[in-house]
Amino acid sequence: GRHLIRRLLVPILLVTVLLAVLAMIALDQILSARRTAEGNARLVAAKHESLQQAANLLGITVDAIDEGIVVMRHDGELRHWNRTYERMWRFPAGILHVGIKLQELIDWKLAHGGFQIVDEELDPEESGSGGLVPEPSRRKLYRDADGHLIESRRFEMPDGQGQIGVTRDL
Repeated sequence: GRHLIRRLLVPILLVTVLLAVLAMIALDQILSARRTAEGNARLVAAKHESLQQAANLLGITVDAIDEGIVVMRHDGELRHWNRTYERMWRFPAGILHVGIKLQELIDWKLAHGGFQIVDEELDPEESGSGGLVPEPSRRKLYRDADGHLIESRRFEMPDGQGQIGVTRDL
């Protein structure tokens, strides 16, 4: 029995050392992958924070401008708008919500909001092309019950993703 133990002792030790080395290599790879994942998580968190700051700044800027802004999907469904847009059209509380169709709002403005369409054509100087500012796809001029004129222009987003409406009090 002792002779068999002495004879197998070296191969058992070699296998044990080999398994220990393989375990150390696997552990090193696991730790390396973990460090890489933690580094990537920190990078994603930093990018997220940067994007959140940019989105907040953009939101403050859009709400602070004097023109009403509305963003619609390609089917006319509202996705975003600023406070000026809501104030300019004098919408009652709750009428503006994500998902409402722009046509429903236009119908409401004309039927109940005291607005009327004054003009639906582009001015000759605005219909030219080649300028730095994109051309509106639609332009309408509205008059409210108090006689104020509001110009509404729509601009197509790239690749037919939707439209951006810009309104201003004239």
